[in-house]
Amino acid sequence: MGWTRNRGAGQVTTILIDQTVPISDNTPMETTMKTLESAIDQEQADRQEIMRLVSEGKRVTDPELRRRVTERADAVRRVMLERHGVINIAVDLLRECRDED
Repeated sequence: MGWTRNRGAGQVTTILIDQTVPISDNTPMETTMKTLESAIDQEQADRQEIMRLVSEGKRVTDPELRRRVTERADAVRRVMLERHGVINIAVDLLRECRDED
């Protein structure tokens, strides 16, 4: 939709007000959502597999599973370091425990 303005001397200007886009044209968003859903599904599957192994008293030996879990843990660790920096409370807690004895 738009309107046309005649500026004289044969000059016509058309200004678009609204451009209709089909509702189904959310391709970038759909791709992002599918990627996010896939990552969530993979994380949930990894979590369930780890819980199954632990409940059976087994170790996690699958190298791909270990790699994915390690990558996610490293990402969380980086975020925490960026937000809060290094928080060294262990030394203070150990000193308090020694002083109480």
